[in-house]
Amino acid sequence: MDLTAWLKAAVPPHVHVLPLTADIIVESTRLPDFPVNDPADQLIVATARIHKLTLLTTDTKLKGYRHARIHYFTPILENGKQ
Repeated sequence: MDLTAWLKAAVPPHVHVLPLTADIIVESTRLPDFPVNDPADQLIVATARIHKLTLLTTDTKLKGYRHARIHYFTPILENGKQ
């Protein structure tokens, strides 16, 4: 499946995909005490900070990051266990 078709299938109609902006890119390079060296995580957290959003994640590496509003949750697996 090509990327355009995959995105249309993966993103429900009620979800708004935010654009990557120069402000987000700059913010991603200035995150204080960022716990991981992962540019994708930096862009995601920077996007949440710029838009003043709470990031919902199951990523344990971001669980204690105090410079952004991050809500960590434990996913429930298909068998109902955590």
